[in-house]
Amino acid sequence: MEKIVNIGGHDYKMKSTAANMLKYKAQFGRDLLEDISEMQSAMKPDGSFDFSSVDLEVLYNMVWLLIKAADPTLPPPLEWLDTLDTFPLQDAATEAMSLYVESMGGKTAKNA
Repeated sequence: MEKIVNIGGHDYKMKSTAANMLKYKAQFGRDLLEDISEMQSAMKPDGSFDFSSVDLEVLYNMVWLLIKAADPTLPPPLEWLDTLDTFPLQDAATEAMSLYVESMGGKTAKNA
């Protein structure tokens, strides 16, 4: 599954594949399903997120992995984030969560 998201004034293609869970574990040493669950628990009924209960590094990593899957030339996470003037947390979280959950055949609270 793929979608385009605008981050920091740039359009990026996000891609979710069957390998994302393994790539996430290899890249960040964390379990993607656990991090998706953490993000879902921070989701409000209106589809927005309460970021006070979320480790934002998790969000950055989740977004980066989706973009990296679509563009293998994307630099490592910190180098990529350094190229951005802004990072729209709500938009990025919504798009990333939607893509991850839909690619696993599930539904987010937003599309349930």
